[in-house]
Amino acid sequence: MECPLCGSRAVVARTSVDDYISKVQQGADPYDLIYIEKAEAECKSCGHVFSVPPND
Repeated sequence: MECPLCGSRAVVARTSVDDYISKVQQGADPYDLIYIEKAEAECKSCGHVFSVPPND
């Protein structure tokens, strides 16, 4: 995945699901916890935060 702003590949996933890590540790399926409207990525090069997949 590349940053749509600067083209860097230094991109990490983000989620806004409350208590995500503890829910996964308790056995919840991580894919069931993430909804398209809550999935985001952050570019570590320029700091740009964008939706995944990008909304055109």
